[in-house]
Amino acid sequence: MKHRASNTSLKGAGSLNIKYIYNNIYHIIKLLSLACATMLLFAIAEMPAVYYYFLRLSVTVCIAVIIVIEIKKIHALWLILFVATGLVFNPVIPVHFYKTSLWLPIYIVSATLFAGYAYKIRRIKNTPPNASLNGV
Repeated sequence: MKHRASNTSLKGAGSLNIKYIYNNIYHIIKLLSLACATMLLFAIAEMPAVYYYFLRLSVTVCIAVIIVIEIKKIHALWLILFVATGLVFNPVIPVHFYKTSLWLPIYIVSATLFAGYAYKIRRIKNTPPNASLNGV
């Protein structure tokens, strides 16, 4: 009985990982967006100061990833919305509102923005390859 050579090689395994990452990048970004939306909704409640610093940091990182993707796609509306949100939440030069009631609508609008982006990614990912994306 002859022993068959294995089809797995280093070259094949490397290309498989790249294809896997490429095929699932939208899923990862969708999860990041939904995580940021959830964190922003939790920020409405009274939380320790460390939570709000972590919130600024994680929202800014997620926004940076989304901006890189949107620059490549040239979707100006999403790009403008996320740049504006990133300016509000950046941890380097923080924006301070001394009345905490001013942050509540910002948290809600930002959470809605992230949830809407996650929904948009779902719509694009489930669109057939030959379909037009003009309505998105």
